[in-house]
Amino acid sequence: MVIVVSITAVASFIIPNMEMSAGIRLLRFPMMITASLFGVIGIMVGMAVIIIHILSMESLGVPYGSPFSPSFASDLKDILVRLPWKLMKKRPLSLNLKQENRQRDIEETEEDK
Repeated sequence: MVIVVSITAVASFIIPNMEMSAGIRLLRFPMMITASLFGVIGIMVGMAVIIIHILSMESLGVPYGSPFSPSFASDLKDILVRLPWKLMKKRPLSLNLKQENRQRDIEETEEDK
C-alpha cells in the first residue's frame, strides 16, 4: 500500500494545472480509501461509480458520454471511420436539435435561384 500511495503522490506532479490537480486529488483519496478497505473489488466499484457519474452529466444539453452514453445506432456510425461531409446529411440524434439536417441539398439551393 505504501508503494501505491507513493506512486500516486509522484504522479500527481505530472498535472500542470492546479484546478485539474485539485479535482483529481478529490477523486484520488476516496479511491485509495476504498482500495485499502476492499482491495480490487473496491477499485472496481469506485471506478464504476466515477464512470456512472460522468456518464450522467451533461454540458450545454449534450451528455458527456455522447455518442456512447445515450446510444443511438445512427450516432455510432461515425466513431471509427468518418464519412465525407457530403454524405453526412443528418446531425447526431444525441444533440437534440430542432433542425436535424446538416445543410440544404445543392439541388434545393439551385432551384431557389
